[in-house]
Amino acid sequence: MLLINQIAATVPVVGQGSGGGSGDSNGSSGSFYDLPTPIITIESTRALNAQGQIINEITEYTPPFTLEVFFSDFGLINHRRDIESSRLETLAINMHSSGFSMPTTRGQLRQIDSVSVTGAPRFIARFSNVTYDGTGPARIEFRVHYDIFGELVPATTIAHFDELIPDEDEDDDDEIPIQTPHIIVSHFSYGGESIVAGSEFNLDITTRNTSSEVALENILIRITLPEGISIASASNTIYVERIAAGGTLSHSIPLWVRTNASAGSHAIQLEFSFEYVEGNRRQSGTGSESISVPVTQIDRFTVDPITDMSDFVNVGDMFFVSVSFVNQGMSPVYNISAQARGLNMDIISTVGRMEGVLAASAHGTIDLDIMADQPGELIGEVVITYEDENMHQREVTMPFSLSIQEPFFPEFPGPEFPGGEFPGWQEENQGLAPLNIFLIIIGGLMVAIPMAIYIARRIKAKESEEFDDDF
Repeated sequence: MLLINQIAATVPVVGQGSGGGSGDSNGSSGSFYDLPTPIITIESTRALNAQGQIINEITEYTPPFTLEVFFSDFGLINHRRDIESSRLETLAINMHSSGFSMPTTRGQLRQIDSVSVTGAPRFIARFSNVTYDGTGPARIEFRVHYDIFGELVPATTIAHFDELIPDEDEDDDDEIPIQTPHIIVSHFSYGGESIVAGSEFNLDITTRNTSSEVALENILIRITLPEGISIASASNTIYVERIAAGGTLSHSIPLWVRTNASAGSHAIQLEFSFEYVEGNRRQSGTGSESISVPVTQIDRFTVDPITDMSDFVNVGDMFFVSVSFVNQGMSPVYNISAQARGLNMDIISTVGRMEGVLAASAHGTIDLDIMADQPGELIGEVVITYEDENMHQREVTMPFSLSIQEPFFPEFPGPEFPGGEFPGWQEENQGLAPLNIFLIIIGGLMVAIPMAIYIARRIKAKESEEFDDDF
């Protein structure tokens, strides 16, 4: 890069002048007039583009430009009014250059109306369609011819152009580095409040370049999925060519939740890698984001119709109702309990509980003890409550009914005795009459038989449950 100066006080050039002509050493040329000896001083240089605008720095990529050299000639201080300016503009400037190229070796010379601080006449040499090859410092050596009293007075000078070399340490101190850019997920959506296991959904994400100064390029987004979630029909890597400074870009990722995915929150990891240009250097960066997606399991807890209960029930008898259920879902359920409620009954076992966890595909049974306090149709229901994997309490109701009878006490006719009394009753007046004993036995049997049936059914239910567990 060349530095082209416009102000004489800071011009990085050296001017040399030499004059000549015919005549002796005192400047006499044999003509009627004494010809001067030129002493050229380079004042400044400048470059102009095709629009006539000043260019301060020149590189090998600069389009062809016009180069102007401003100089004064102290040797002509006493002859500045003797120069034939009308002929000066058409005189040739023969030049040689180093680092510069141009289609011709001839330029234009023009005298400037003003004079230098020493009073010497000033001139401007102009060269058109100049290019620079970028090889380092450059120079122009050119010869001018003044027309004084019809005589040509030649002079040669050299203009040097220094190469501008930046001070890297100074630049590092003065230049403020750009803020390090990042990629973030500014928005995401999965289509609802939660995703049901066994279904597909689209994860829509919007990524944003946090830098307002530089663009991001060659962006890779790698998706890492948790157990239970898979990509439906795509790759786990997304390529983005470019995100402008402060810009955003949206993506849609098709995903599938497996049927055996556990209920709860699942974390999806996004890893970013990208490049950006800082100054003249290409930099690289990385980042990561995590997105949580809630998954729910379909509730498949079912209760069997109530069929296992006492057949013959009298008022005041205690009977049982057995409730069976099965967890057909993929997640366990917790804290199962059952409670009976209805008309015409006195609940002895108010609430039955199954402690612990009912695993997926497992079944269980809860027995409730009930006593009827009035005859007639007993209509009731069993309310089963449990908690799913998300600790949400759920409830299932199962009805039941049975007929309650009045207790039956049969009367048997006894033998007739003279006087209506059993012989020896008054004499002995001890012990119970046979009839009373018989009635007591019958009453005991009527109570014992339902109890025996109840106990037998309970034992049978337990044996059936143990048999099912074995298989």
